[in-house]
Amino acid sequence: MSDVQTRTEAQGGQRLFGLFRKRIYTIGQILSDAGSLAPELPSLARIWTGRGMDPAFREEIMVAVARVNNCRYCSFAHHEWALHAGLPAEELAQVEGMAPEEFDPARWIAVQYARAFTLSRSGEVSPELVEKLGEHYSKEEIADIERVVRAMTIANLTGNTVDALLSRLRGEAAEGSRVLDEVFIATIFMAVAPFVAVMLAAWRRQSPLALLRDFQNFSRDLEDTQSTH
Repeated sequence: MSDVQTRTEAQGGQRLFGLFRKRIYTIGQILSDAGSLAPELPSLARIWTGRGMDPAFREEIMVAVARVNNCRYCSFAHHEWALHAGLPAEELAQVEGMAPEEFDPARWIAVQYARAFTLSRSGEVSPELVEKLGEHYSKEEIADIERVVRAMTIANLTGNTVDALLSRLRGEAAEGSRVLDEVFIATIFMAVAPFVAVMLAAWRRQSPLALLRDFQNFSRDLEDTQSTH
């Protein structure tokens, strides 16, 4: 078995190649994940309208998942959304740095569970962590956390596949990745990204160009942080 195959299986079927160390999608994988989440759309709508989950808590989960999946687009966007939703900057920094000091125990366990659920790709989390989570959250609340993780992972791996295409254009194609998958998924991404950028720029009261510069700086800082770990 090759190193590439080993890494692929270790990541639950998502591909992780060579120097491009991000989980990415094929067309089949994104359609499968989106299809499996489709029945959850009413529950997701309830979550995103604030009727099923505190928006700040939702964004904490999403930021944690984006960091696990190493998606710079979602990490940046949901960093901003978390602040917009009222999450204190200090608490957001703790989520991003995985520092539990002075963190609400219940929310911290939820963040840990979201990270573990993301890494498992199969939903198999240690019984000890599941038991701890059940001490603070109902079955429906846990199901909502899992729904958020699954939706965020789809967004994350979509963004990562865009980065695989950009890497290909720089002459460094991800080993085994197909240009058809990258272009198809990048087309989906580009249909949504402009609307997200406009919303973020409006919230931050800055021009789209200023937002782009901030995103570039954020991406560099994120890469530097990850390279030291």
